[in-house]
Amino acid sequence: MAADPSWIVLARQALPGQRIELGMRERDPGAWTPLRSLADSRAWPSIARDYADGISARSAVVGASCALQGLASRVMGPVLVGWALGHPVPRLADVEVEVLVRAGRTTGVRYSVTRTTPLHADELVTSLATVIHPLVEAIRETFALTERVLWGNVGASCAGALGAAHRIASDAEVVRQHGERLLAGPWLVSLAVEPRTCDGAWTYRRDTCCLIHLGDGHRFCPGCSRVDPADDRVRWRERLEELAR
Repeated sequence: MAADPSWIVLARQALPGQRIELGMRERDPGAWTPLRSLADSRAWPSIARDYADGISARSAVVGASCALQGLASRVMGPVLVGWALGHPVPRLADVEVEVLVRAGRTTGVRYSVTRTTPLHADELVTSLATVIHPLVEAIRETFALTERVLWGNVGASCAGALGAAHRIASDAEVVRQHGERLLAGPWLVSLAVEPRTCDGAWTYRRDTCCLIHLGDGHRFCPGCSRVDPADDRVRWRERLEELAR
């Protein structure tokens, strides 16, 4: 069996605990969900309700928002890590993608093909946006969530993956430059995310909120628009310490 390509190897290193697979070897419709099926708005009420129940949030709207952010992180994250570290990656718009969804949360992703391409930032943005846009629209058909909030969640997903790449990079400055170009690229709607640094680490500040603080026992995330900047720096330091363990 051929070794996995470098972008997958790096993604697994940068994103520990995430299930990332290549090749559709096991056909089990009960386990893996084709990503394209989530472009159907009828798929989202149960996902949103399950996620909301998992965080003890009263509204399924909260679950829909958070579920999209988690899904976008799992689907785009591995590709973004490989790309930010300078490796050819798949054009997701041309790849069959499947996800594992458990209790509203996306816990794994697998990609159908091994073909990769060196992509410029704008080319990668176009590919990612083509895949994510139908999911955003499916959610908007059902829930009272704006494009700005949903694309802000996508932006946070991108920024989180870029931060993971930054932490393992041999040349963190190059990753930072790649990340800035990516976030400023030709997205369909502004990602409303600004790159920042905290003690030399890649962080970000967003102009929107994912709403997870409405879950019982949850609080505002690092980078959230609703957190005072001074407090946000403390939260980022706490998050970075957790990630370093």
